[in-house]
Amino acid sequence: MKIKYYPSQAIDDLVKDISLKNDASYEDSSLSILSIDKISCSNNATEISGETSNEIEGISLKYSTNAQMVKKINDNYNQILNKIKYKTKDIDFSLNTILLWHKQLFNGVEIDKRLHTGVWKQGQNYVNQEPMASVIATPILMNELMLWWKQEESLHPLIKIPLFIINFLRIHPFEDGNGRMSRLITNYLLIANHYDIAKYISIESYMLKHKQAYFAAIRSSTKGWDEETNNAQDFIKFNLDMLEDCFKAWMNNLEFHHLIQSRKLKKRDVVLMIINDLIENNIPVTKSSIKDSIRARNVDISEDNIKDALKSFSTQGLLLFRRTKSFSYYECDHKKIQNKIKQLMN
Repeated sequence: MKIKYYPSQAIDDLVKDISLKNDASYEDSSLSILSIDKISCSNNATEISGETSNEIEGISLKYSTNAQMVKKINDNYNQILNKIKYKTKDIDFSLNTILLWHKQLFNGVEIDKRLHTGVWKQGQNYVNQEPMASVIATPILMNELMLWWKQEESLHPLIKIPLFIINFLRIHPFEDGNGRMSRLITNYLLIANHYDIAKYISIESYMLKHKQAYFAAIRSSTKGWDEETNNAQDFIKFNLDMLEDCFKAWMNNLEFHHLIQSRKLKKRDVVLMIINDLIENNIPVTKSSIKDSIRARNVDISEDNIKDALKSFSTQGLLLFRRTKSFSYYECDHKKIQNKIKQLMN
């Protein structure tokens, strides 16, 4: 198996930029956790990651006909990810570790008895009708891939990681769970290489948000793989853009917490700012989207706090509850909300 990086100035510049931001996150106290609870922030990101990693595959807890199974896979994913985050140094990254994670991912899940877990695939698999690596070739190719990872020292980790992942995805070594496994491995390789941003911001959320681009990058970067002529630049760039976005989200969270502290904002005021942020990002204002945003920002606001805030805002004429046959949302008066926020900032 031939694994090659085709140098690109644009990609090299992105790598330098992200590396500088990562170094700054360790060295500059202004970029530190501040009031954000480090453990809580990591746990929130993990919870989001488990849900969104399944949703990338089109499996949603909310809409699934087998919610118990989906929840179990979410929980298993989160348990593996927490070990990756908190016991990184104890993990020996090897083929056996990958097989163990796969077995743990489906532990206690009622699945088709024909599906094998914790072992390489036992039957030919396909993606969009295209055959992936054969059953016979899979263990050989996975061994070559791991050997390449252990021996390759010339490439920057931010180039090396997506190259490993794109080849893993093209081999498709398991009968099911290849996408979720690739995201667990990505988290591990980032954190093991001191890109701790993956501990606090869910990389899976970015992939879900940009799902079409994610799959398009995989397709274009594996084209010609069998002939060893594929160029993985699109997938490398997607991963670099993802990390840029994660650092941006982290900075926004720090600024948000600093604002709450410096202005001594009440929880109701924080909910209003979250609603304003949703409006400005063209995200429908629903109880669910408000809760998701609060969780992503790691703010200590309960469901009762949200309920009281929404009731108050409705009374003030800032928003109006609307219900359709399939969807409930809040219609917001953006100008009034902006004016209210300006008053809070004065």
